[in-house]
Amino acid sequence: MNVSNLVNGEATFEIALQGVTLGQQHNVTVTLNGATLGNLNFIDQEEGKARFQIPAGVLANGANTITLTAQQGD
Repeated sequence: MNVSNLVNGEATFEIALQGVTLGQQHNVTVTLNGATLGNLNFIDQEEGKARFQIPAGVLANGANTITLTAQQGD
């Protein structure tokens, strides 16, 4: 995620993920530039949505890295 003209202060990140398996609990940890923003939990083939606050100083001007990590291997 590239950001230009970054302003000081907090920001918000919104994400939506789509499940593709039945009978499965999905638990995904969302990190930005190595800082954990939180977890997104949803089940089966539902859409999981979450909005996270990004603390000041985590978002960088230029390139940023968002990492999604499945906590249950799915």
